[in-house]
Amino acid sequence: MSASRSLLEVTDLAKHFGGIKAVDGLDFTVEENSITGLIGPNGAGKTTCFRTIAGFHDPDGGTVRFDGRDVTGADPTAVVDAGITRTFQEARTFPSMTVFENLLVGAVGNRGEQLLSASLGPSQYREDERRAIEHAEELLAYTGLESVRDQRASELGVGERKLVEITRALMTDPELILLDEPMAGLPRDVTEDVIEYIERLRRDRDQTFLIVEHDMDVIMSICDRITVMESGTDIASGTPAEIKTNDRVVEAYLGADTDSGGAA
Repeated sequence: MSASRSLLEVTDLAKHFGGIKAVDGLDFTVEENSITGLIGPNGAGKTTCFRTIAGFHDPDGGTVRFDGRDVTGADPTAVVDAGITRTFQEARTFPSMTVFENLLVGAVGNRGEQLLSASLGPSQYREDERRAIEHAEELLAYTGLESVRDQRASELGVGERKLVEITRALMTDPELILLDEPMAGLPRDVTEDVIEYIERLRRDRDQTFLIVEHDMDVIMSICDRITVMESGTDIASGTPAEIKTNDRVVEAYLGADTDSGGAA
C-alpha cells in the first residue's frame, strides 16, 4: 500500500477495573484505507480496548484521536457520529426482523426517531426515511444479500448473519469499522467469503478496518499491519512478516493458553 495518513491514533490508553489494569499504556495507529490487526493472548485487553475506543468504557488515561479530532471518552453515539462503528464477536442481528429491516435499524440520525425534532414535520421524516431505504437497497445489491432481503435473520446461516451485521454497520457511512472476532464460529469456507467481503469493501469503498481476531491465518493474510498486545499494552507493531519473526511476540503466544478464559 502507498503511504497514507493516520486515521486513528491511540496514545497511552488506560482502562482499569479496580486493581486490574485491562489496558495499560497502549499505543497504536490505524492508517487510512488499511486493514489493521490487533492481536494478543486471551486477557491481553483487546476487547476492552475496542469498547473504550467505541465509547462503552470511560478511559482512565491516554487519548484517542480520530481523523484529527479528540474523541477520548466520547459516548457511543458521538463516536458513531465521528465516523467509527463496530461489530461484535457474535453476530447481533434482530432475529424476528427481515434482513432489510435489520439494515434500517443501522441508520442513525433519522429525525422521525427523535422526539425533540418531530416538529420539523412529516416531510423531513419522509426524506430521511427515503434516504435510509435507498442506502439499504444499495448495500443489499452491493453485498449480494438481495436474495435474502425479506427473510428473517433467524432463518439465515451464521455466515449470512455476519455479513448482515457488517453491512448494517455500513449504514452509518463510517470511516472506520472495528471488527471484534469477525470469524468466530465460522466454518472455513464461510470465513473465506467474509475475508473476500472485507477486502472488497476496502478496495471498492476505501473502507478502513481495525480487526481483533484469534485466527492467525486470517490475520496474517488480510492485514497490512498488526499491533500485538500483552497484559494491556503493545509489545510489537509491524507488517505480518515482521510480526511472525518477532521473538517477543512468539514468546508471548507460546506462554499463553489460548483456550483459557479471561478478559479479552
